[in-house]
Amino acid sequence: MRNILVIIFTLAAPLARASETVIVEASPVAELFTSQSCSSCPPAEAHFRRLAARDDVVSLQWHVDYWNDLRVGAAGRWRDPYSTRANTERQRAYNKALRGSGNVYTPQAVVAGRFETVGSRGDEVNAFLVEADAAQRAPVQVAFAPSAAGYDVSLTSPGTSIGAVEIVEIIQDATTAVRGGENNGRTLQAANIAINAQRYEVPDGAIRIGAPPSGASCVVIVRDKSDAILGGAYCPGR
Repeated sequence: MRNILVIIFTLAAPLARASETVIVEASPVAELFTSQSCSSCPPAEAHFRRLAARDDVVSLQWHVDYWNDLRVGAAGRWRDPYSTRANTERQRAYNKALRGSGNVYTPQAVVAGRFETVGSRGDEVNAFLVEADAAQRAPVQVAFAPSAAGYDVSLTSPGTSIGAVEIVEIIQDATTAVRGGENNGRTLQAANIAINAQRYEVPDGAIRIGAPPSGASCVVIVRDKSDAILGGAYCPGR
């Protein structure tokens, strides 16, 4: 079965975009759950910065909120400016599915929605990415056609029905001087921080969705009818 979905973006601030249609194959998705208040997280974030530089992987960081109230002696606490409760709930949902428990920890990497490990174990994360890529029977193709408002995005999924699409707004590069918590006094660098995510269940035909209001960059994550991740793609202009 050849499943084709057309998504129409309406941009509040247009992305820098190509003048011609860009077609890419969806890549495996690597997600890191992290916090600027977690002293063991910087090595994991460094590995995910390396993943963000690759063309064959979609890399995302989700900053969780359960570290924000931790007080560390005279350093006090640090509220991660990118943390949200929604990111924590996303992590809990993965853990319930993958580990049978809603308990969470950082840094945690989730690859292709199917594998989880400590995010600083770079070799293990990379091995899961290879396994996820090999398991793709027929990769989803994502076509970005420029329009007056932004992009018309079409997804072609041979042999697999698309169940849902997530549009994730990302900050591509961020540097933060931390002034509290376990990383007090450190300057942290991060890549592809997820700051907003919208999920759209796929009806028959076309759907109209809003793209990131900042226009910085975004990621398209495609899921099948069982909610398994089929792959992801960066929006052009990244």
